[in-house]
Amino acid sequence: MPQVPLWESEEMYKRSFRALIDNSNIRQSALLHLNQDAAAEALKKVIDTVDPSEPLKILGIGSGPGDKDLLILPTIGEYFTSKKGKKPALQNVIVEPSSCLLDEFKAKVSSLPPLLQQITESISFEWHQKTFREFHEETAEKNRFQLIHFYHSIYYLDVEYALRSCFEEHLTTDSGVILCLVQAEDSYIALVSHKFKGKLSCGSEDMSFRTDQELVAIAEKHGWKYSVPLKEQFEINVTSCLAEEPTERGDLLIDFLTQQQNFRATAEPDLYHSVIEFIDSLTFTKENGDKFVQGRSAVVIIYK
Repeated sequence: MPQVPLWESEEMYKRSFRALIDNSNIRQSALLHLNQDAAAEALKKVIDTVDPSEPLKILGIGSGPGDKDLLILPTIGEYFTSKKGKKPALQNVIVEPSSCLLDEFKAKVSSLPPLLQQITESISFEWHQKTFREFHEETAEKNRFQLIHFYHSIYYLDVEYALRSCFEEHLTTDSGVILCLVQAEDSYIALVSHKFKGKLSCGSEDMSFRTDQELVAIAEKHGWKYSVPLKEQFEINVTSCLAEEPTERGDLLIDFLTQQQNFRATAEPDLYHSVIEFIDSLTFTKENGDKFVQGRSAVVIIYK
């Protein structure tokens, strides 16, 4: 789950995000496997340089309630063991500005799943209720992580600042990998974000649904090694968004898709109609008459 943008409350954001989940197949098995496969692909880039007698240090940026972190840790543990012949010690540093989401994450790790305990030598968590910029500017320990991950959280950051800071100052000196899960360039969410850039910013100039091509361009600019090894499609049912009569379900969904709370009620009429028309232009219709748009997630790996 991404970091919470500037909504009136975290509860409103959660309800809007739940509307996305309920109206899409975004949590189908293929997309869940994408998260795990992404972690394995990232670890491949550093596994040869990892000392199995030392802890594997992982930095999670904008981890929210920890669902993605806890999903990928077993994959990391199993892959490490298969390549190094011993269970890893995992040290996780979590940076998340939301106290509510951080508390949810802490509650989940208070009793770790037996599988995770079985495939690791030890596992620990260090918590930082901060923005990434605050963490970067305040932390004295640099060049310490072998793996840094942004699971859709980079949308709420100055992307070049975040990537450069991580690559130059937070990855270990001679090795390390940054894992980003973002929108693919042709994803519906990216298309809307780009078309209405600056108008659907939810109060944050930095907020944008970043794409694989944007991250690749930054990597090429700085001469960093990178790969885009994986992509996966999903569908979002936007029928309720396009209905003439407003519904709570439709309003919550369009709030998430535009990243603007109460969008139908608060947007300028011209902007609202432009967004609705653009959404409709991207839809395809299924046999039951429901209208869908196509989403696509991409994995971008930047490494030393």
